[in-house]
Amino acid sequence: MSKKTDSLNFKLLIVFLLITVIAVCTSGYISYRQEYSRYLKNCQDQIQAVSGFLCMLVEDDSDEFPFFKDYLIDHRDELYLPIDFGTDCSDAEYYFHTLMDKKFPDQEFGKDYSYEDFDKETSEACTIYNYLYWTDIFWKAEKTLNVPYTMLLIPKGDGSDEVYYIIDSDRRPYVNDPSRMRICDLADMPREGHEKFWKTWETGEQQSGFDESDNYYGRTYAFYTPFYMNGELVGIVGAETFTETINKELLKNALVEMAMIAVIVFIAMDILLIFINEICLKKLSQLQADVQKYTDNKDPSIADVIINNAKGRNEVTALALQLASMMKSIHEYTTTLNHTIQELKTTQAKNAELSIQADRDTLTGIRNRNAYEKEVQLIELHMDDDDGCRFGIAMIDLNYLKKINDTYGHEKGNIAIKKLCRLVCVTFAHSPVFRIGGDEFVVILKNSDYDGAEALIEKFRDTISELSSDEALEPWERVSAAVGWTMFDPYNDSSVENVFKRADSLMYENKKAMKANRE
Repeated sequence: MSKKTDSLNFKLLIVFLLITVIAVCTSGYISYRQEYSRYLKNCQDQIQAVSGFLCMLVEDDSDEFPFFKDYLIDHRDELYLPIDFGTDCSDAEYYFHTLMDKKFPDQEFGKDYSYEDFDKETSEACTIYNYLYWTDIFWKAEKTLNVPYTMLLIPKGDGSDEVYYIIDSDRRPYVNDPSRMRICDLADMPREGHEKFWKTWETGEQQSGFDESDNYYGRTYAFYTPFYMNGELVGIVGAETFTETINKELLKNALVEMAMIAVIVFIAMDILLIFINEICLKKLSQLQADVQKYTDNKDPSIADVIINNAKGRNEVTALALQLASMMKSIHEYTTTLNHTIQELKTTQAKNAELSIQADRDTLTGIRNRNAYEKEVQLIELHMDDDDGCRFGIAMIDLNYLKKINDTYGHEKGNIAIKKLCRLVCVTFAHSPVFRIGGDEFVVILKNSDYDGAEALIEKFRDTISELSSDEALEPWERVSAAVGWTMFDPYNDSSVENVFKRADSLMYENKKAMKANRE
């Protein structure tokens, strides 16, 4: 045996190489397992957070969600959505609320009507709007939180292993109509292989760990969270992640890391460690501490501290300067954003106030001619509806306003106008009242006022008669008014203007009759 192989240096080299190989292989394997375990743990934490977040959102919708869920399950084959539908629900929301206003005008949900009063059209509009809304929420949660797949599941029951996919981001077409989306798909979920899901459903408690399965996405890990409404278990929110690609990447990285470690350790491990510690690790540790302070306190002055500590010309220094610049930019952006939000709120409040003022009569506080024109437009939108349009118009004109103004002054005339206005509003309490001229008022008879219009008109005339003959009142308080009223006739009236003119003509006839009686 040669002297070289017997030398201590050679033996130490062999021992060092063996130790290095064993250490590198062991380190690589441990690193791989740790990274894989950490990745799974991060996945579990991530999708657990997603599931919990979605559960919280669904549970907050305890008023409308039960109706949406039940109707979706019962009528899933009757509902239609194209397979390429967009998740923007604004059009569906507008259609649903417009339909609600049409079906239940001037009624309050929960007081005058409820979900049980919905007809098929309204129920379908409500369900489609909610389906698009929640699909968009789930889709955004996936994109924002980097989770490949989320779903809301409800078991069919009766001992079956089938579950309803109430909400999910996967789009499955009908076999006989590939362009149509299968809404609320019913799929088999065998208990074997989905133990966590069924235990979550049976116990009503969140389980630790995943359901693991293999499908066309690769190795899939699913985590489930029960969600409750009003203390009752309603369904399961699930989230899945696929690890096939990540697993290969982790293994590849582990092998590369092993090779790099072997070379680095063999050449100059001690020198490298000292260099890294002095040049990088200490600075990174300080930078991390400064970033943590900023995270905790949001103090932009920490950026100046980081800039002062950034010494030398290397990547750590460049990173520190970039972080400091980013902190200042974030602070400036946040300040500007808060200011903009406040300005926007102020502008919106002013616009809302101006909109209200534009439709209000300054003297009486009731709606004015501008508001009347808007109301007419709304009525004419629904005049041709199949379910009919029920309304009437009462024209009321204050008598002697010019005489009161000329004799007692315009201030007394205003008192007379306001007194008549109060009388009209009290008499026709369930209908909108408008002041369309100096002494003219219009009442659009609706709701119970429509049904009892004749009695209300007589009551109004009796009250006017009593006021006008009450000698205890001041002359300007003894208001007198002529009234004419009529109902919308769908066979003869093509517009609100027809009804208005007829009521106006009847009002003038009443005014003439009153004048004749006085003479």
